[in-house]
Amino acid sequence: MRMRTLLKKLRSIYIINLILRNCVLWIKPWHTALFRKLADHMPVQGTVRFSLQNKKVIRMYSNSDDFMLKEVFFGITDESGTDRLVGVLAPVSNVVLDVGANTGLFSIFCFGYNSKAQIHSFEPVKTIGDRFLKNCELNDAKSITLHRTILSDHSEGERVLYVPNTDISYSSSTLKEFHDVSAVTELKLSATTIDIFKKQHSIPKIDLMKIDVEWHEYEVLNGAIHTLELDAPILIIEVLFVETEEAKNPLLNGKLPKDHHHKIANLLQHHGYYFYEIDALGLTRVEVLLPGKHERNYLFSKKQSKDRRLLFSQPETIVAQLVS
Repeated sequence: MRMRTLLKKLRSIYIINLILRNCVLWIKPWHTALFRKLADHMPVQGTVRFSLQNKKVIRMYSNSDDFMLKEVFFGITDESGTDRLVGVLAPVSNVVLDVGANTGLFSIFCFGYNSKAQIHSFEPVKTIGDRFLKNCELNDAKSITLHRTILSDHSEGERVLYVPNTDISYSSSTLKEFHDVSAVTELKLSATTIDIFKKQHSIPKIDLMKIDVEWHEYEVLNGAIHTLELDAPILIIEVLFVETEEAKNPLLNGKLPKDHHHKIANLLQHHGYYFYEIDALGLTRVEVLLPGKHERNYLFSKKQSKDRRLLFSQPETIVAQLVS
């Protein structure tokens, strides 16, 4: 146990971490299984640099606590399709909303592809929002604005957010049952809706919205009805399924809202949206939302693509069929 603690501390020293993570990257072409095992256990310490598809270099900071940044850095993320999709959609988006921004990966990716876009990012947890701002400073991302509020389906009163007791968490949720209550902090925070936010900030049109708020996606959408009707923004939404989450954590059995993805699907279908699965190579138009396919994120557009299958290698086709 002491040896494990010592090794953990050593890996968190910047220069040692830098050497070790570059060694791990060196192994990647030669031994995939060993690389994956090492990458899974190697934190990222300090500021890291990596290039987007357009060769733009972005910088992000981790204090050995940002596991999603680590996955992107090592190329082991299960959302590689979403990352490529941002490279297609951000260049043709003037106004972007990032709901559940966390440390800023999506927002800064959008900035990297389109520095002229007006990006509004929502992250209510102070420690995570502070890290978000640090990452914006590292990239001189002045077109990104952080809003420390919760987006929901109403603006009266407060919402309770259950935040795991870790420095950087990717699973803060308004759903109390989603966590062991002994390991979370309850935060009472002001809330607003997308429709009200858009009016208050005199935003003429929202082009792209990403929503990842751990079981609160339906409420966010329900607070954006006028925006969905008037602007028809492209949506990238993390859709959670009870079956998948219960399989990962049996302690959640019977505690999660079984109609969650049905409510999202019904609301969006009612407002004229079509559904697209995201995978590493492209998009597939589907009729229903199903678990266990590829990524947890889906794309939603009010345009029904001519082709059922759209490839990231043909970005102009995706834009023509889903955006233009």
